[in-house]
Amino acid sequence: MVGIYGDSIAFQAMPWSDAAVGDRGLRVRGLRFPGLAACDLVASVRNDLAAPMAHRPRVVAVSLVGNSVTDCMRTAGGEFAEVNSPEYLDAYELALRRLAEATGAAGVPMIYTWGPTSSPFGTTWDGSVHVALIAAAMVEEYPHLRIVDVGASVMGPDGDYGVVLPCLPDESTADGCTEGEIRIRVSQADGHFHCRESEVAPSGWPRPCPVYSSGARRYGEALAAEVLFEWDARRG
Repeated sequence: MVGIYGDSIAFQAMPWSDAAVGDRGLRVRGLRFPGLAACDLVASVRNDLAAPMAHRPRVVAVSLVGNSVTDCMRTAGGEFAEVNSPEYLDAYELALRRLAEATGAAGVPMIYTWGPTSSPFGTTWDGSVHVALIAAAMVEEYPHLRIVDVGASVMGPDGDYGVVLPCLPDESTADGCTEGEIRIRVSQADGHFHCRESEVAPSGWPRPCPVYSSGARRYGEALAAEVLFEWDARRG
């Protein structure tokens, strides 16, 4: 049993991450849904780690881009913490510490990662993934915590954030592969999302990507590979 937790990136990648883990005969527990923040995951991770041994994750992976749209991200004034404000950064650091403490106490390795970006650890604060910076600063304190850039799996060959990527060997025209390239998001302005069609449904977003998603597959399989790496390391 492994645990995978996160926001929309992990949610979109779920069919592929879980299938790759399942191919090894393992099951997945977790909580993945668009808009979640680190503080939304703490109770789920703690509860899962307290489950009977047969149902307890032996590896925990957390994938977050840094949302602030859920109740646990509200400030004392009742507003959602502004991204990168002191209240926002404090909330993420506190939640990540709680996750690291829970996994550490359970003797379970924890992976932290995020969505695709060209500069997760930029030379300046601006343009960097601030939650990744917070997590990276905690590694010495929590040696069971590993920071990994799974988002690199959906960046271009030169590390660029593009709309298309070279097709995978088994991708065909039916999957959207045309002249050796496949679209992995709607447009350059589509943020972190991994669907070549709009995910806005009449009842409102989110909905699962209605077509094959090469980006979600790449991210999901890369995330699963990191989880399985930790699983194998534990088994020695």
